[in-house]
Amino acid sequence: MHAIPARVIATSFAIVCFVGAIIVGLAVRNSLEALLLNALVIMFISYVIGSVAGGIAQRTVDDHIDEYKQLKPIPDEEREYMALHGLPDDSEEEGGDTVGVAGAAARDAAGGSRNAESGDERRRSGGQAAEAA
Repeated sequence: MHAIPARVIATSFAIVCFVGAIIVGLAVRNSLEALLLNALVIMFISYVIGSVAGGIAQRTVDDHIDEYKQLKPIPDEEREYMALHGLPDDSEEEGGDTVGVAGAAARDAAGGSRNAESGDERRRSGGQAAEAA
């Protein structure tokens, strides 16, 4: 929950009211001192009102965003990408039997487990050594 949008709303509201007060003061031909004093008082009051309104608006938006995130969570895109492209999952336990769903999917997509891949590499390198001899 960020307070920046609430401050932007409050500041914008205060500036608009300040300019409005100056325009109205010029239209009714107030003295310069009265015009600026009235505009500054109105700006301060409108900043407080804008802060309250901005805070309420920001809280409402944050509540709706939180509710939406709970109803429709974003899937773990990194795990899906790794599983799709057959990359090893970083959450796998080295030497352990616990492998995440994405890790198992990545292993299946790659055509076997890490030991099978390293065995394939050994066979390939052994074959190249036999061919070289």
